Amino acid sequence: MKLLNRFLLITFVIGLVACSATGPKFTNIESAIGKSTIYIYRPSKFAAGGTYPTIQVDGIGEYDLKNGGFIRLEVEPGEHKVSIQDRFDWVFMRFWDYQYKMINTKPGSIHFIRFGVDTDWYVNTNALTAPVVPIFDFTLVVESRALGAKNLSDLNQIN
Repeated sequence: MKLLNRFLLITFVIGLVACSATGPKFTNIESAIGKSTIYIYRPSKFAAGGTYPTIQVDGIGEYDLKNGGFIRLEVEPGEHKVSIQDRFDWVFMRFWDYQYKMINTKPGSIHFIRFGVDTDWYVNTNALTAPVVPIFDFTLVVESRALGAKNLSDLNQIN
């Protein structure tokens, strides 16, 4: 029994680590000459920490936004659509809600988009086994440069 408990604990810890961003720590805001920079980030939270959305920019690329991580993208100046890809999430047994934010960029500009996870509780009066169930609301929020830079300071880049 003791061996089983250790195995379960080790498996749980490995599972938590695997769901987090493990790249280099954020150091400073960088922008490329003649391009625009978009930082898409997800603050570290326990709620929904074991799952992650796939982010696309202008329908291109698939960036898995892991818990406690950020993605830095250089794009041509102009209007861009940052979206959560519509896909089935096997952890929560549901589809991600398709969401997007449009941002208009200029040469040398820097933009911050936060992936937020809010938790609410659903009380199911007809259930015998799980009368209270967490409901997660996922959002994309355009943040100010000051708030975005502050929030990035604790995060790791997603490779």
